[in-house]
Amino acid sequence: MTEEDDRVQTFAGVPGGFDVHTIGGRVLKNEGDLWFEVEGGYQFGSFSTSRQSAGFATVGLGHRFERLPLKPTTWLFYDWASGDDDLNDGVHGTFYQLEPRGHYYLGYADLTGRQNIQDLNLQTSLAVTDDMDFRIHFHNFWLANRRDALYTNGGGAAFQDPTGSAGNEIGHELDLQLRWAISPRAHFLVGYSYLWAGDYFDSPVIQGGPAGIAPNGANGNDGEFTYIQTTVRF
Repeated sequence: MTEEDDRVQTFAGVPGGFDVHTIGGRVLKNEGDLWFEVEGGYQFGSFSTSRQSAGFATVGLGHRFERLPLKPTTWLFYDWASGDDDLNDGVHGTFYQLEPRGHYYLGYADLTGRQNIQDLNLQTSLAVTDDMDFRIHFHNFWLANRRDALYTNGGGAAFQDPTGSAGNEIGHELDLQLRWAISPRAHFLVGYSYLWAGDYFDSPVIQGGPAGIAPNGANGNDGEFTYIQTTVRF
């Protein structure tokens, strides 16, 4: 896959555009109720005035417990996307997430994108009824490289300590969702997310900002939100 644009600034705010090429693959297999997934990719090309060299990898193990009540399906995933430890070496090592779907893979609080991130997460889906399921996701986030920024699900740099002294412990996130298929064309969803902020947000560099390429400014508090969504297809 190739994505390029020579007219816009990069997400680091550096003019020059980008010309990024991504190669990768995915394997999804099962042995009965046991599932295994592995996915990865490598990027090359140019990013502003630097050479692009970055990658990502995902490994997952899942099981569907057909004989248990609510027929739970549980997955354990590890997600990694590379970061950059030196902004001045001529090599851009931060993975560019192309078409952002961080909301889908990395938690519903939209704290992180698939750039300079590690995420060990446990996901369970329960079949409450034939047309209703309850989902529980728990994420543990760390920066892949502590000198690079924490990027949002939209690809922007949110926080950064270029010295690395803030560490890499971003925090933990719990996502709860109840999904109801009212009809084939109408769906209802209610969700709740809670974020336990990690030591990264206690750093005076992150709280004081600005530093590096990110705006910074955080209070170190935990966060939570509740939402309701309906979908109707005509």
